Amino acid sequence: MFDWDNDFWFFVRTKIHTIMSVITCVVAVVLLLVLINIDNPDVKNIENNISVEITNFQENVLLIDEKIETYLKSDPFKTSAEEVYKTYAGNKKQLNQGRPFVFSYNLNNAHEEMFGQKAMLYLSENKDFESMQTFEITNNSIEIFSLKTDTKYYYQLIVILSNESIIGKTGSFVTSKSPRILKIDGIVNVRDIGGWQTSDGKQIKQCLLYRGSELDGAVEKNYKLSDNGKSEMINVLKIKTDMDLRNPNVNKEPFDALGEKVKHEYYNAPQYASVFEPDYRKTMQKIFSDLANEQNYPIYLHCTYGRDRTGTICAILEAFLGVSKEDIKRDYEISSFSYGKLDREWFDSFVEKLDAFEGKTLQQSAENYLLSLGLTEQELKNIKNIFLGE
Repeated sequence: MFDWDNDFWFFVRTKIHTIMSVITCVVAVVLLLVLINIDNPDVKNIENNISVEITNFQENVLLIDEKIETYLKSDPFKTSAEEVYKTYAGNKKQLNQGRPFVFSYNLNNAHEEMFGQKAMLYLSENKDFESMQTFEITNNSIEIFSLKTDTKYYYQLIVILSNESIIGKTGSFVTSKSPRILKIDGIVNVRDIGGWQTSDGKQIKQCLLYRGSELDGAVEKNYKLSDNGKSEMINVLKIKTDMDLRNPNVNKEPFDALGEKVKHEYYNAPQYASVFEPDYRKTMQKIFSDLANEQNYPIYLHCTYGRDRTGTICAILEAFLGVSKEDIKRDYEISSFSYGKLDREWFDSFVEKLDAFEGKTLQQSAENYLLSLGLTEQELKNIKNIFLGE
């Protein structure tokens, strides 16, 4: 039976909510049509009124420091990143925070009084802007540190003038092929493990696994995530799991740096050749079992500095995915641009020991090592699908 006191008003509220949702969608579609200049007479000529400047733009947009690019073009077994770092930075300047994508614009033919009141930049990997990032531009310019490397982006610039007319410009650019090094306020040595090429010509997907320093300043007080850094990791990188390779006793804080909504797992992980010791068998199995769970991604993987324990786990993962020994060493060496000297002999010895595992290639040896830990064939398949699948 219909209850007039409860069911009727519930019915009315439901209908009102549905109508408001439809109205909201219609308004959003209309605004989007305006923004992307589809059959809208109020949007003025897009080519004549705005000039756009993208710094570092020649053929591609370079998102790493030129000194790191210099190292990446060298033979990693003949030239260390430390040598490049000292030559260019004098061991005083960190070069590991990536290079910003700088987008600026100027109004050309608009009247002097018609200054840009507000400007929005929309970036998408799709020409139809199905999925896009939105940035508000102040003072005619913006710096963005979070773009993917080796990626074509389409842009839509919308400027609302002081007379309320709208002008816009569209275009595209390509970011250079390189490691994706990020700038996260408060912490260091942060980069995406994606972008490295595998032996079968595939490329490790970006935006899945990030590596870097600790977040809470528990060991190094200067490595402490700021509020802006936390916002970047939660809202831009969308981190779901903090894979913390440190001993859980190291953190004396009553809270997690990324907040309670991000899963925080401690592992007390080994480094370098210690991964082959029987005492760490279960620890290593747990780490890679968690990497086989797609529900954990995106992941932030770290120890204290993001170079030793983190470098070891990333090297095993990269070897298993088919990254060359040269590029595995390059990825490890990039940490030099944060810290200078690394434990290169330990790292090289560890990689050689991994390569000595049963198998004709380093990739096969890494796979057999993971199987020896107790990882299942399905878990290994999951890891490959996560990082290399369509």
